[in-house]
Amino acid sequence: MDEERKRMMSMTLATVVLLLTGLGDVAGFTVPGGIRTAASTSIDDRNSLSRLEMAPRLNSITSVKKKKKNTNIVDDEDGAPNNLPGTGLPPALMIEGLTCSHDSGTVYQLKDVSYILPRTRKIGLVGRNGCGKSTLMKILAETCCPDNDSEQDEREPIVYTGTVECPRDVSVAFVEQEPLSPSDVTVADALLGIKSNDASSSKNSNSNSVYQIVRNYGQVSHALEFDDDAFAKASAAMDTSGGWDVLTKADEIATRMRLDDLKDQSLSKLSGGERKRVALGAALVQCPDLLLLDEPTNHLDLEAIRLLSDIIADERKMTVLCITHDRSFLNEVCDRIIELDDGTIYGYEGNYADFLEGKEARYANEDAFMSSTKKKLSRELAWMRKQPSGRQSKSKARQEAFYKLEKMAKPRQADTKLTLTNDDRRLGTSIMKMENISLQFGDRVMLDDFSYDFNAGDTIGIVGANGVGKSTFLNMLCGRQQPDSGLITPGETVVFGVYDQMGMKLEEDQRVMDFVKQRVLARDGSSMAEAPSEVNLLLKQFQFPKERWNERIIRLSGGERRRLQLLSVLTQRPNFLILDEPTNDVDLDTLAALEEYLAEFNGVLVIVSHDRYFVDKVTEHLFVFEGDGVVKDYLGSLTDYAECLIDEGKVKK
Repeated sequence: MDEERKRMMSMTLATVVLLLTGLGDVAGFTVPGGIRTAASTSIDDRNSLSRLEMAPRLNSITSVKKKKKNTNIVDDEDGAPNNLPGTGLPPALMIEGLTCSHDSGTVYQLKDVSYILPRTRKIGLVGRNGCGKSTLMKILAETCCPDNDSEQDEREPIVYTGTVECPRDVSVAFVEQEPLSPSDVTVADALLGIKSNDASSSKNSNSNSVYQIVRNYGQVSHALEFDDDAFAKASAAMDTSGGWDVLTKADEIATRMRLDDLKDQSLSKLSGGERKRVALGAALVQCPDLLLLDEPTNHLDLEAIRLLSDIIADERKMTVLCITHDRSFLNEVCDRIIELDDGTIYGYEGNYADFLEGKEARYANEDAFMSSTKKKLSRELAWMRKQPSGRQSKSKARQEAFYKLEKMAKPRQADTKLTLTNDDRRLGTSIMKMENISLQFGDRVMLDDFSYDFNAGDTIGIVGANGVGKSTFLNMLCGRQQPDSGLITPGETVVFGVYDQMGMKLEEDQRVMDFVKQRVLARDGSSMAEAPSEVNLLLKQFQFPKERWNERIIRLSGGERRRLQLLSVLTQRPNFLILDEPTNDVDLDTLAALEEYLAEFNGVLVIVSHDRYFVDKVTEHLFVFEGDGVVKDYLGSLTDYAECLIDEGKVKK
């Protein structure tokens, strides 16, 4: 009986240690009944104010190497980390005390961030534009896969403090938002990590590796003049290096990512969506233990997104950390969401729907704590005011406690909501008529005898595979592309607002405030006298904090630039909106605000997007581009259309 009691006490003590270090939450550790977690404990029961402030937060791990006694993640004698409690697996990645700021340290993107990434989990990283998601991802990529040949950013290099540790047995692959696309490499070579036709090039991170051996075997076996000796040597190298497994994997990924017919094409001849599929395929061929993805669904069509989701789901041993604003992807692929908010990481078990519920609970918890703290602060403030100056030395400890309480009573950074004012112009009775439109580029037929008469209130989603002519159709609507035959007649009252997926040309040295002022003054009927106040209002509405108003555009994140582009389009008060992939690089708050704006929009909306969640909310019917110039008008949502494709066997469920 005594032994059983000792065993139970040991288990209870271990559980308490896990809860205090925060590792129970990180590793998915299940708390035994009878022990309350931070989320279930009442506000008044908690004594640790620092823990209260971030109740559901992923708590910082203690030093991995220096303080082994105070952490559950320690190094064995051989340097390999022990297993995470409750998982039976060591961590895939450990971040400790990561801090990164800009504006001379006045604005923090990352503030003493610590996190343990458990293996086999599929984790989505979310947060507002400019909060530091891509910064964090780049730091992880630079540390874990330094040979990654990423695009060189013209901005200042990332300066940070803290540590990122990746176990030696963990292989890592990173796919950027806009991967490299060298013109001299074929798709087949790119899938093997070959980045230059010059085998000695420093760009080839896999030089002299199994991937080069596989490539050499392919060249020898397909040579116009077959060489028996060369083939024998290449085959022997494949036997000893494990090349056959790599070749099998490359062929499998090429098939699943719809790249078989493109293997001999150079990357320079591919569309953006095709290049993205190649980059993702190259990463998957490596079978990495940890896959880092920055906006993986950008430029992908509906079928490609489904294929990627299926592959990630099948790779049960692979750990995935991805930045994405595709809510359908987050819902279907991720089993955990981490949010970067005001320099701090918060964790939520489950998918995107669970994240929304968890975030609401966190805010309610913080509000309750703040209310309780303010009451205590009021009592302490009354006590402080009663103290005579001569007795202050006797109550120094209480004064220090007061100042600590005062600091904690400050509210979290305001959860400001992006507000878009719906002020579109009136539309006349005649809006836009397309009659018998045909267009062809060489052998590729974009449109074949297409006709449609647009009406006020039309909300149309343009869908179809990459390269079938969706963006070309948008260009014809706004006059950038003329048809080969047919007639396009816009109404006299039509004012176009065009959001281009390629972004807009921005003067990198121009200040944000000056850019917005320029756009306001470019609008018909604008007043020089009223421009300053309107500029201030727009910057506030689009969530640009005052400290960023005089910032040069070159220092903005990709998402902030997209928000500036959206501001530029909507400032012109259009009544015919053309949006080409508006969800790319845009944070979830901006998407929600844009959805609310479009729900009240009285003009015509034509949108190209592969974000099912977004398209379902803002459109009523679809123009389905089936290829060879065929366009069908589908009355229903994008989700309904996707289900039809599944039923017809055109897309794997």
